[in-house]
Amino acid sequence: MKFKKIIATLSCLALFTCFALNVFADDAGQRIVSQTIEHYSGDAYAVITTYADTPLTRSNTKSGRKDYSYYDNGLAWTFTVYGTFSYNGRSATCTAASYNYNISNTAWRISSATANPNGNSAVASGTFTRSRDGFESYPKIILTCSANGQLS
Repeated sequence: MKFKKIIATLSCLALFTCFALNVFADDAGQRIVSQTIEHYSGDAYAVITTYADTPLTRSNTKSGRKDYSYYDNGLAWTFTVYGTFSYNGRSATCTAASYNYNISNTAWRISSATANPNGNSAVASGTFTRSRDGFESYPKIILTCSANGQLS
């Protein structure tokens, strides 16, 4: 009888631990806010995805990112803007902005990039060049925060 109680207790403890870890992982991660696709000439297109950090506590700050993933016969590169914002229900202000990139296709390289806060937006601009023909792409990504803390 004691053995059954021990097994039942351990099973409940394992189930609770898994549930608690899943909740924490969701709270510590990011959620997709929106995703759009832009089509270009030929087979080229970009997938633009906005992510919001899920805060662990209630506050009047919000962080997130917007990815611009460019596809040219497969994923060529991803350019990302990160932003941190403060908001109060009447207005929002971008307090920090940065960028990152990842080259997936070695036929491409990044020539230049910048990121800056601009009012309630984090703005990143870049220049990516395809080596075989010199074709250039100029992504400009704007991550905006509303007065109520909604990222777009």
